[in-house]
Amino acid sequence: MELIVVESIDSAFAFTELERLGVDGNGNYRDTVYAGMAYTLHLPASDPDSADVLSMSAVGEPFLLDRAPAAFSYVPTGMGNAIEGSFTWTPDSVHARPEPYSVAFRLDDGLFAIDLTVLFEVQERVEVASAVATVAEDMALQAIPNPSSGPVRLRVTLPEVQGLFLRVFRTDGRLVQEEVLMAAQPGVHDLLLPQLSPGAYIGVVEGQSAWRSVVFQVQ
Repeated sequence: MELIVVESIDSAFAFTELERLGVDGNGNYRDTVYAGMAYTLHLPASDPDSADVLSMSAVGEPFLLDRAPAAFSYVPTGMGNAIEGSFTWTPDSVHARPEPYSVAFRLDDGLFAIDLTVLFEVQERVEVASAVATVAEDMALQAIPNPSSGPVRLRVTLPEVQGLFLRVFRTDGRLVQEEVLMAAQPGVHDLLLPQLSPGAYIGVVEGQSAWRSVVFQVQ
């Protein structure tokens, strides 16, 4: 009898930066997509074994839709054998429903494969305005999750191409982060913040003709 010893999958290749996704009460990764708004989810993956060649694929109901189906592709990042998958979808209003759409992403190193399932809830665009504090009608801002016990991402929804100036303050007025985004495209953009110490914060995004602010809590 021949025994073949292989490296444990737990210590080998993996999806990374999954903290940008929300997690529901059942432990499922999930995110919200708004009808009529372009959405992109980037999924980086890496493998410490430089001899492995990674590939990524995706299957699920959004790819099978007759109207406005989703698309998926992946490219090498140029850093070792790391790759990054891109799930893109601009759902139509007919796709809005209470039940989420399930997408399974598969990462393969030629010998083993691991799967990641993400649930996408499609909501009508009008719900964006009711979910955030607004100052004008052409931009939206959310903090996800809020409150948070870990990393926070600021979700900016844009109706048109414009430059953005992002700033994050503590409620005592101290600036903790600022970033400039040149010519951001229309649609939904997720901006992952570095790990913040516990406390209350204010996120502010300014565009050419409007601005948004949101208060969020880190526990």
